[in-house]
Amino acid sequence: MEASAISMSGVSSSVFCNSMSHMPSPKFSSPPIVRCINSQSWNLNSCSPLKSIARTDFSCSAVTSGGDTLTTAAAKAKVQILVEEFQSLTDPVERVKRLIHYAEILPTFGDSMKIADNRVPGCTAQVWLHVEMDGGGRMRFLAESDSEITKGFCACLVWALDGATAEEVLAFKAEDFGALSVAGLKGGKGGYSSSRSNTWHNVLISMQKRTKALVAERDGCPRGEAFPSLIVTADGIQAKGSYAEAQARFLVPDQVKVQELVNLLEEKKIGVVAHFYMDPEVQGVLTAAQKLWPQIHISDSLVMADSAVNMAKVGCKFVTVLGVDFMSENVRAILDQAGFPEVGVYRMSDERIGCSLADAAASPSYMDYLAAGASSVSSPSLHVVYINTSLETKAYTHEVVPTITCTSSNVVPTILQAFAEIPDLNVWYGPDTYMGANIMELFRQMTEMSDEEIASIHPNHNSRSIKSLMPRLHYFQDGTCIVHHLFGHEVVGKINKMYCDAFLTAHFEVPGEMFALAMEAKRRGMGVVGSTQNILDFIKERVLEALDRKVDEHLQFVLGTESGMVTSIVAAVHELLGSGTPQNGAKVSVEIVFPVSSESITRTPSSSLDLPIIPGAASGDGCSLHGGCASCPYMKMNSLDSLLKVCHNLPRNKDDLSMYEAGRFSLQTPNGKLIADVGCYKEIAGDASPADPPQSSQRKIKLAAKQRSHIDPFEKWADAELMVFWVFRFCFSMSYGNVIVNAQGKQPLVSFGVISDVQYADIPDGRSFLGVPRYYQHSLLVLQRAVRSWNEKKVKFVINFGDIIDGFCPKEKSLSATKKVVGEFSNFSGNVYHMIGNHCLYNLPREKLLPLLNIDGHAYYDFSPVPEVRFVVLDGYDISSIGWPEGHPNRLKAIDILKEKNPNVDKNSPEGLVGPPRRFVQFNGAVGEEQMEWLDRVLQDATKLNQRVVVCSHLPLDPRATSFAALLWNYEEVMEVVHRYSCVKVCLAGHTHRDGYVMDSHGVHHRVLAAALECPPGTDAFGSVDIFEDSLFVIWVSCSSMSHENGIVTAQEKKPLVSFGVIADVQYADIPDGRSFLGVPRYYRHSLLVLQRAVRSWSEKKVNFAINFGDTIDGFCPKEHSLAAIQRVIDEFGAFDGPVHHMIGNHCLYNLPAKSSFPFLDGYDISAIGWPQDHPNTIKAVNFLKERNPNSDKNSPNGLVGLERRFLMFNGAVGEEQMEWLDNILEDATKLNQNVVVCCHLPLDPGASSIESLLWNYDQVMEVIHRYNCVKVCLGGHDHRGGHSVDSHGVHHRVLEAALECPPGTNAFGCIDIFHDRLLLSGADRMESREMVFCS
Repeated sequence: MEASAISMSGVSSSVFCNSMSHMPSPKFSSPPIVRCINSQSWNLNSCSPLKSIARTDFSCSAVTSGGDTLTTAAAKAKVQILVEEFQSLTDPVERVKRLIHYAEILPTFGDSMKIADNRVPGCTAQVWLHVEMDGGGRMRFLAESDSEITKGFCACLVWALDGATAEEVLAFKAEDFGALSVAGLKGGKGGYSSSRSNTWHNVLISMQKRTKALVAERDGCPRGEAFPSLIVTADGIQAKGSYAEAQARFLVPDQVKVQELVNLLEEKKIGVVAHFYMDPEVQGVLTAAQKLWPQIHISDSLVMADSAVNMAKVGCKFVTVLGVDFMSENVRAILDQAGFPEVGVYRMSDERIGCSLADAAASPSYMDYLAAGASSVSSPSLHVVYINTSLETKAYTHEVVPTITCTSSNVVPTILQAFAEIPDLNVWYGPDTYMGANIMELFRQMTEMSDEEIASIHPNHNSRSIKSLMPRLHYFQDGTCIVHHLFGHEVVGKINKMYCDAFLTAHFEVPGEMFALAMEAKRRGMGVVGSTQNILDFIKERVLEALDRKVDEHLQFVLGTESGMVTSIVAAVHELLGSGTPQNGAKVSVEIVFPVSSESITRTPSSSLDLPIIPGAASGDGCSLHGGCASCPYMKMNSLDSLLKVCHNLPRNKDDLSMYEAGRFSLQTPNGKLIADVGCYKEIAGDASPADPPQSSQRKIKLAAKQRSHIDPFEKWADAELMVFWVFRFCFSMSYGNVIVNAQGKQPLVSFGVISDVQYADIPDGRSFLGVPRYYQHSLLVLQRAVRSWNEKKVKFVINFGDIIDGFCPKEKSLSATKKVVGEFSNFSGNVYHMIGNHCLYNLPREKLLPLLNIDGHAYYDFSPVPEVRFVVLDGYDISSIGWPEGHPNRLKAIDILKEKNPNVDKNSPEGLVGPPRRFVQFNGAVGEEQMEWLDRVLQDATKLNQRVVVCSHLPLDPRATSFAALLWNYEEVMEVVHRYSCVKVCLAGHTHRDGYVMDSHGVHHRVLAAALECPPGTDAFGSVDIFEDSLFVIWVSCSSMSHENGIVTAQEKKPLVSFGVIADVQYADIPDGRSFLGVPRYYRHSLLVLQRAVRSWSEKKVNFAINFGDTIDGFCPKEHSLAAIQRVIDEFGAFDGPVHHMIGNHCLYNLPAKSSFPFLDGYDISAIGWPQDHPNTIKAVNFLKERNPNSDKNSPNGLVGLERRFLMFNGAVGEEQMEWLDNILEDATKLNQNVVVCCHLPLDPGASSIESLLWNYDQVMEVIHRYNCVKVCLGGHDHRGGHSVDSHGVHHRVLEAALECPPGTNAFGCIDIFHDRLLLSGADRMESREMVFCS
């Protein structure tokens, strides 16, 4: 809250009052101390909490060294008074006012003291602290901040501690101030942000650090020798200490060696995957070479094999692995499984490159440890194995105890989720002893948290459940990484003494002392504990925040992991500082501190290492068993000379490299399975459940732990699905959590606006040929509101996805209408990028249209608003029968394509075309050869520059994200080019007018944008997009009431009226997977697993009930198994601990006759299936189909046009009796002022579904519904792709995606929260989340 927004009249203080001993304003001088206080005093006259303050002016106050006696008890009493005061202020606004008042009376802090050395690290606002020790040995503090609230926090601290002895200041702990959180001074509900609550903690730490230094100076103790470090600025790198100098020497590599390596890699098509812990010389060369040869990837161990597969896909014939042996073994096995056995994999040494941690897991003692888990009969066991172990270990242990692989990023959520799903589970973690002990310590700390705090870490746990799981969590006691083992007590002591106010980073594998230190820093926003990638991401985020503050700042990071990380860190930081230097001239410097010990060389036991010496610097700052080790000796066996040797000898002299080649596993497990098959099975936590558990545990353990490649292991589970609609996570791992993740708190790389299909025309409203309402004049208002929104959000640019005016616009008005819309776009304060659509070309030829849209030359182009991201705009009408002159080659080519592919006289009709061939209609087009070559060059260039690419096209590029009739003609050829490169993350499109989304087999997200044209008055369809390092975050305003700002209102603060689960079209059958008649894959058995996960999710969320939208089993289910199959599915629904409401679908009726009705619309009331042959409803349906569908196969729409295509046998109608019942129900609901949700297996609006899936008499049903304004949402199934629309009366229609068509490991189900003014669908995977605001 801004200070200017608060009236400060009548604010008083009950803390700084006469009842306390005098609190003089501190000055710094030699004793005796005389302080003159001219205009204000901390000794206030009024203690009444709500009366105005009467201030007394003191002319002079003389204070001697004995005059102020502040004991620790007195200081703590002051803190308690603060707590009681803020507790008495129940209104948060009053608390803020009190803080701002304390800020006003904080003694003046001179501008001369606002220097970098006085800055307090870790605070969002600028905070300065000046500390001195007076002649009596008492500490004197002055503080200042550019934030009034932060300044108020500082005032409280200074008031409590000023005048205390050094010993008393140092005796204070953060916990002594912890009680302030109950007074609303800490983040959480009703409080302030975590950055605010961290302020007092970080200021206290700085007070204590500077106090320690003054005590040492007073006692004549020499200052401790600083750790070696590298200081990075926009101008260069400075090394402090010989070890840092050794590291820095290779940060600017020899360009001759770089070019030599690049030439070899490029000529011989060799890819390189390397671990972060490489030798600095190797990393320096590889980092520079990456800019010239994109097939080099430096990362942690998790994604090395996946990167190798991507390299094989783009044509690499060899992959070199710079890491330990288990990494190269894994790369070899994964490449084989991905279908690239011909790609050679090479290690970097002719000797064994071991790993102390992997060796520990391969020892007999580890198998003995797991045998205890296997022998458990009373409760199931799960082995959670750290990823840094060999394939052989993973394979063998899996046959002892069901095994799932974790990373340091996700081990905590994995274990918590496992315990949540199976309460009596025993978890056996290994082999890393320190990580196991740290997990146990973390859980111990959680037992001291409130249930609310625990739920923020994992929603299904509380204090009681954490306490109950701890005895059942076991960890191996004899496995350590030699690098992290060496972060011992000497390092911890030195960090505590000299670096306690620095940012602290630590790998999850460090010993307990270091872990505790890092966790304490993390709690106050000054640290990170996790994987190497977590550490890199944390440093980058802090640097970006500093650049955004636009002030001089020095950031200090203690690097609590292997020193090889420094190359990637320095490169990333230097790039950020170079590209993000504030325009006001502010300078940001970043210091990377190596916490190595005082001994230079470590001798290691011969039993544990082949190398007798760990490489270190020669003078005073290397490694020690008492401190941190800067290097892993195994990783340093990967030298640049070895890499060059391997590259020079490939491919001709492969025989000379036999000792370097990564071997294949031909051995089998005790159960007769290949080690490679079992060991590299996709068992990363969150992706899969253990397969074939041993007989002692018949129960399969299925985990739902959400996993990204790199997440903070302690990151809170966010309720982001309540805040946004779509987030596309780049390189997103398949899991069955929601695709939506919270991007709040991060600074986007770039933000931009999007809108599609405005199709303005100054004509009366009409309908599409499918009957969907179109609002030709209102669409201009939608654009105007979009422009206002984009200007308010200050997005960098806007993309218009085509069809700027409508084809029905009178031709004499085409030019003026286009200029009118372009004029509205010009009101945006930044650049607008246009693309052309079919409706544009109906109105104006290209030579007139392109200049109006500020498009020079080709209608395809690319641009990079920031160095990290490139946008590629395609021209989908490059080959088209519209827009080009009569004899133009591109027009003639399009006409030939249509003649060949579409037999209809009307080339805009897809009649008779089935599946994807329906795209060959005149209103679509294709990308030409020249444009295709250009696209390939652009993506190749983007790959070299390590850019993320967003492809934009008016026409969609994936059939699962749109209707077949809206696809680019040669979408397959375009996507074949796109898939050659891993740089393309998202494809955005318009044209279809309906929302659509899918992620393709290569992990590329396809998002089709809804049309502005089809927004009823008062609603909108436009969006703003934030692109982050790893995700694209879309806030989409769609058909929402204009009374809500931007159409987006979060429901987080509200409690829903009711919550329920939804699933549609399970269509289970115990038969092999197949395909629909349109060629879409169907997973008949997996759909039952989707249902099981849905039931668990609904139970965990404690929804009130669940709705099954029909088609419980599939029509291909053998008739003799129908009853058993449907009973099996019903039994799975029975595991849900609430009522389940079912409705019937056509597939249900193919198997079993209708015997009962359900409390929803029965779309097969009039139907040729389900009723006896002589039933009146059957006869009525048969006659209806005879009249409406001339085909002998009544399931075929051949010859039917537009809305007639719904008259198929697998659809049905609502009968007269049911129609009367519906009318009565809605009339009654209106009287009771109820909001109504209509549920029907068959969709009720052509805008939300394919025509072929509609209820026969949907228009009659909607005529009844539209008589009343109580119906807010219509939910349906049947059309497996899903869809959404808002009809002319403001009713939302949401068709749910099918569980049947979820590939293994994915889901389609959801949870719905209904509020007074909206319905919020939170979907899993394929089921898109959507907020539907009720129209009044």
